[in-house]
Parts: sequence; C-alpha cells; structure tokens
Amino acid sequence: WRWAARTDRGNGNGNATDATAEWESESESEFYPLRVTTAEEMCHLLASKLNVRKIAFYGDSLTMSQYESFLNLMGTSFVTSSFSENPSSLPSRSSIACPTMDDDEDENASSSITIPIFMQKDTGGSYRPQDPRTEYYFSEELRSFLRDDDRDNHRHNTNNHRNDTPPRTLAIFNIGAHYHNTTWYHQDMRILLHSLQRIGRT
Repeated sequence: WRWAARTDRGNGNGNATDATAEWESESESEFYPLRVTTAEEMCHLLASKLNVRKIAFYGDSLTMSQYESFLNLMGTSFVTSSFSENPSSLPSRSSIACPTMDDDEDENASSSITIPIFMQKDTGGSYRPQDPRTEYYFSEELRSFLRDDDRDNHRHNTNNHRNDTPPRTLAIFNIGAHYHNTTWYHQDMRILLHSLQRIGRT
C-alpha cells in the first residue's frame, strides 16, 4: 500500500494535498503489477502443489493477525470448522477443506482433503521494559501437532491424487516483537530452535 496523490479532484488546481490523496494498493499501479491470491489458488498451492497437510501459527500479535487474515482469505467456502475456548477471541483450532486435483486431472475426478490448523500465542518476552520476563516454551499440544508422525497416515491419500511430494507441515513462527534486550531474545530463539530439533523438525 502507498499514499497516492489524486490530482484529478479536490482543490481543482492540480496540486496534491491531503484532501486529494488516499491509500491505494500498489497492485493498482503499473509499477507494481501485484495481484491478490484467491482462496481457490491458495488451496491449490497448499494441497496439490506443496502437499501441505497441517498448518501451525505460533507467535505474538503479528502472527495472530496473519492467522486471522488467512482465515478471512479462505472464507466460509473453505474453512470447515473452528474451535475457540473464548467465543470473543480467534478460534485456536480450525481447518480448511481443499480440492486435491492435479493440473492434468479432470475436474470431475478431483477429491478434497482437510488440513487442520493450530494457533497459539507465544509466552516469551515482556510487553514493557519494566515488566518481568515471561517464559518462552512449546506447549505439549504444540509439540504434538508439529511432530512428523503423519506420513504413514496420509500415504494413501497422497497416492490417490498422484502427488509424490512427502506430506508437509507449514509452520509460521514470529518472535522478537516483545523483547527489550537482545540477551532474552537470543535465549528464547535458542529455545525455539532446540524445541524444533527435539521433535524432528529441523
């Protein structure tokens, strides 16, 4: 997005002012030929191209915003379930159902697969420099979700739609927004990397 001048309206003298400018998508400009991905394209990329079978979001509010944006992109046509312990908060568990049709396959022969989605807010850092430090760790629920234990379970499904790519887990992590000294940040980053190593996700 960029703050774009609109000289064709406003004060009438051809000069750009705040009153004649507005935010516009850079995809509207000839210099930035971007295009928003559709839910159908995202499903095809995840399920058929990359063979993603699980998606995890773990991080601070930036990651929560990414998760919310992803669900909004997929919409009710693809989001098949959601669960939240607090009705006023984002669902901590959800899933999407995506067609698994290959590029050279007849549309009528396509099937669908459900991709579970896990979301959890991290516990590291501190909101203000004077606040006590909180502990950063992987919950057992997160560890269980990320473990590479689903290849045999999905082998039959991947053979059905002729995708030779091993089943993948897509994990989105964010760390650092609530750290006010580099020592704590480096310590918790090591915890993140070691936790992934211990569950075979390196």
